[in-house]
Amino acid sequence: CGSGATLDNISLVTYSAWVKVDTGSGTRILFEKRPTPVSNVAPVFWIDGWAGNNGKLNFLAGWSVSAGYWTLTTAETFVGTWVHAAITYDRTSSNNLPTFYINGTSKAFTTAAAATGVVPNDSANSLRLGIDASSLNPLDGQLEDTRVFNRMLTAAEVAILAGGYRGPLGGEVLWISAHGPNGNLTTGTANVFDLSGNGNHGTPQNGSSYVASFAPRLGRFKLG
Repeated sequence: CGSGATLDNISLVTYSAWVKVDTGSGTRILFEKRPTPVSNVAPVFWIDGWAGNNGKLNFLAGWSVSAGYWTLTTAETFVGTWVHAAITYDRTSSNNLPTFYINGTSKAFTTAAAATGVVPNDSANSLRLGIDASSLNPLDGQLEDTRVFNRMLTAAEVAILAGGYRGPLGGEVLWISAHGPNGNLTTGTANVFDLSGNGNHGTPQNGSSYVASFAPRLGRFKLG
């Protein structure tokens, strides 16, 4: 999805998406904004598919000395079922911790590594969905209603998205959906349009395409 100014160096961030894993094992990337070759200096949000940790969401936040690294305490089932996954994080202090959400409910996590140092500049790194900067660790599944916010959503707002709401909440800097804001269905292999209005359009790679999905959604309506 490129590296537009609205995607760079976000201090207060929320990553949110509906995800369904089809097959595969190993690391399954949801969101990533790391350089090539890959190094742990920028955010990455993924599902662990390795034995013993299969189904655990993970989040790594890049810091200059040591990246912060957190993982769900209990595994979730992502294979063959739609799950709403979200995380909020405040990068203004290395002491801050993320909040993980599965289907609108906050989940316990463990700290694998504490963040130390200062926040690196990630403006040279493109944001990728479903694969890493080295074209490895593909999701092998589907993403829908994929959003990045430049603010931390409240628990109530995350629950709204997990309930199938597809309208704007405010603060989206990236918003990709095969349905579009009015429920219209789209399909193709060319650019996937950024519904946030910031021009951070996605370019499918490695045979990926976008189609209207069966991810849970409510009907057409808006808040307020």
